[in-house]
Amino acid sequence: VDTKGQGVNITYKQYTKNWPSSPSQETIKRTIVDLETDTLFLVPTQLALDLHYRHAQGAQTFSYLFSYPSRAPIYPKWMGADHADDLQYVFGKPFATPLGYRPRDRDISRSIIAYWTNFAHTGWVNEIDLHFG
Repeated sequence: VDTKGQGVNITYKQYTKNWPSSPSQETIKRTIVDLETDTLFLVPTQLALDLHYRHAQGAQTFSYLFSYPSRAPIYPKWMGADHADDLQYVFGKPFATPLGYRPRDRDISRSIIAYWTNFAHTGWVNEIDLHFG
């Protein structure tokens, strides 16, 4: 257990090492979002993937990163995807409620559905070649 705050200090230095001498409010906000995202999602996901890889007894381990920007108007554009934003595209919501989505959103959904379907069918996601324009 880190009782002297060394971990906090190391983490702070890592996330702020590229800051200018007087960071803007946006720089500070982006750093906080990066830190929280890594703490809440990236680190636990990587730990779970590592455990699966080490104990899967021959099964392969896969993960993916969904970074298509959130449709939520409350977020700044630089935030990218929010937690579970991929689910609406995986399950085809842009086709079920087309007025709430752009043509590009349907393209993304179509491609993600194809990736997931191909993975379920073949066990390998990259057997098809899909590119986003």
